[in-house]
Amino acid sequence: MDGEDLLARANLYDVLEEAKTKAFETASREMKANAKRGRIPFSPPRLLTPPQKLNPFGTAHDAEVFRQQFCAGALLSREPEPDDYIFGDNNGNGILSTTDFYQIFGATGSGKTLFALAKASYIAAGKDFIGWPCKRPRRVLYLDGELPEKTLQNRLRLYKGLCAAETQLLHENLFIVSREMLISKLGADLAPLDSPAGAAQLLWLVDELDIDVVFMDSRFCLLEGDMKEAGSMPKSLILSLRNRHKAQ
Repeated sequence: MDGEDLLARANLYDVLEEAKTKAFETASREMKANAKRGRIPFSPPRLLTPPQKLNPFGTAHDAEVFRQQFCAGALLSREPEPDDYIFGDNNGNGILSTTDFYQIFGATGSGKTLFALAKASYIAAGKDFIGWPCKRPRRVLYLDGELPEKTLQNRLRLYKGLCAAETQLLHENLFIVSREMLISKLGADLAPLDSPAGAAQLLWLVDELDIDVVFMDSRFCLLEGDMKEAGSMPKSLILSLRNRHKAQ
């Protein structure tokens, strides 16, 4: 939920509170007037206990909860989860953990997509990649914003050296969702990832397909604006994936 959603939610609650207060006052006046006329005995109307008013974070927690959960003592008392590396050894050393965010940089045509798609394929198959030992097969989502289906097929066929079992894992664990395929197969489109709709689409795919690793290629094609204007991946989306322990 972004800042605008939280503000709208808080404003809506204020409007409802004001309307409820006015309704209570109106009902009280009418019942008092009727009581004076001898029609019915007056008793104030009973209203349901309202929910706690939302704080600026969009929750009903009071300040005491923040004091308990976010003080240094609480932070130090929590046992951190061990790093879960995609590539690593048996001694706890590795790269690309399930809470990491990586970016691949390079000039146009330098092979960024070839490298990323090969890396995604080997992770899905559980195969070592350019000297990095892959700990186990993972379910991978490759989100593509520009390549046609035929090009993706041709590039997947480039990766050799997989045995029959690894090839089967690749076929089952790698999910490639491109804008072109969404339009042609489902009549749908991929919304920009820096919009609420686009973030919701990505998180739905991650949750429903039980994804471990997400590749987004490329930010210029998956965000609002053209190649010169597209910004960075939204931090809220990166944090949502990190909280789900999804490498990206």
